[in-house]
This record gives sequence, structure tokens and C-alpha cells, in this order.
Amino acid sequence: DLFKYSYGPSIGYNVAKNMWLSVGYNLAGFRDRDFSKADFTGEGPFIKFRLKFDQESARDAVKWFAGQ
Repeated sequence: DLFKYSYGPSIGYNVAKNMWLSVGYNLAGFRDRDFSKADFTGEGPFIKFRLKFDQESARDAVKWFAGQ
């Protein structure tokens, strides 16, 4: 079984268009029976980096990588 639960403070910043960076502290966590031997619960400080991809942003990324 997989149990998800999480709470704690976090703050984020829009680094650039379609890019989000956040930091925080997870006071709880999650438990997954498949990873029970590792005793991983996801508690503690975290950094999260998220990217949004859609048709427009994918086209812009291809242009950027191609150097146009």
C-alpha cells in the first residue's frame, strides 16, 4: 500500500517563464510498502524544481537548443 501525507512550510520563486523553484520542510512524509526496507518517508528539508511543458514551451526549447 502507498500512503501519501505531507505538511509543512514552503516558499517558491518563478525563476523564469515556465520554471518554478521552491524550498521547504516536510514535517510528515509518505510510506510505500515497496520501499519499506529503505525506511524512506520523505521527511525533512527539500528543494523542488518544476518545469512546465506545452506546445509553445516545447517549441521555444527546441529553438533554444538549436541556437536560433
